[in-house]
Amino acid sequence: MFLSSFLRASSLLFALALFHPAQASDSGSRSADTDAFRLHGDTRAVRPANCGIDRFEARFLELINRMRAVGASCGAYGNFGPASPVRWNARLTSAAHGHVAEMASTHHFHHTSSRTGMTVAQRIAAAGYEWGEYAENISAGGSSPEEIVARWHRSPRHCANLMNPYFTDVGAACMPAEQPIRYRTFWTMDLAGP
Repeated sequence: MFLSSFLRASSLLFALALFHPAQASDSGSRSADTDAFRLHGDTRAVRPANCGIDRFEARFLELINRMRAVGASCGAYGNFGPASPVRWNARLTSAAHGHVAEMASTHHFHHTSSRTGMTVAQRIAAAGYEWGEYAENISAGGSSPEEIVARWHRSPRHCANLMNPYFTDVGAACMPAEQPIRYRTFWTMDLAGP
């Protein structure tokens, strides 16, 4: 099975890029005043989703936008010329945060929730983002945005996600594993365009 083989690969990475017509859903939100995440009735305390990394958001934006500014060769997915910069989006960050929290607690390394069955599209829509196209990159292990973006740059599918000129927004999250059985950290990045 492809996924099993891929998960055994040394650079444990997996990307998903699906392109669909926009589907809006407003069934979830992140409340800053209570610091709780509500998704289909699930309210739980939210651990910080930046792995304690200084300037987490700024570093991710700088790395991605530097890559987009010069273009990239993404192997089988083609060569991409320069693309407009993406901006940080709180709703995409909320979607990434919810998913990375689950991966950190369950070690279920996949784009579909093992608890709720929600897909990437459903999580992004539930966070209140009305998307036209989206992609998600996930990773396990690693200690810095620089390391993770470099991995994704070397992976053709992840690279193509980062370079997609349609995407205008990005959100990312990192969380330490609750029980570091195999991996100490988990990462999720959601990219989208309305």
